[in-house]
Amino acid sequence: MDYDRPRILLNMATKTDAIEFSGGGSFLSANVTAHQVFTREDLSPAQQMFGRIAKDFMRTEVIPREQEIYDKDWALTRELLLKAGELDLLRVDIPEAYGGLGLDKVSSAYVGEKIGVMPSFAGSLGAHITIGTLPIFYFGTKSRRRTSLIYRDKPRPVSCTLERLLRFCREIYVETHID
Repeated sequence: MDYDRPRILLNMATKTDAIEFSGGGSFLSANVTAHQVFTREDLSPAQQMFGRIAKDFMRTEVIPREQEIYDKDWALTRELLLKAGELDLLRVDIPEAYGGLGLDKVSSAYVGEKIGVMPSFAGSLGAHITIGTLPIFYFGTKSRRRTSLIYRDKPRPVSCTLERLLRFCREIYVETHID
């Protein structure tokens, strides 16, 4: 699926208003006006497009192979993660400077909702992003981010193997504990 990326990003929601509440269940009785509530109808066309891409991917690629995924066919899961990467579904949360799309959290949540129709695959994709990719962005040095997240000016697929994760943790420990 092709899309005109620069035009799309201009239409993305970049800020949502937070509703203040004092904790507990006070949000249930707080006076909230309609413009303070974000609903599905408030999604921009670009956000809806990303949701459609994720929904179509799940419907055509993942759901038909549901039983194989539940039977722990890890090669298939890796193959599907690579296909998700080709559709930019693995780069939603990564800033553009590091090869990501740099989209907002609403877009990320909407894509996650569409991926969540198949919990096992959603767990694998979520682990790839939250265990394999985001820690490099959040905790890695600039050079670590460049070498791990970008390859030849394109996003590098991050392998979420235990060995790679442990190697990354050791490198981060050494980088942050040098005297």
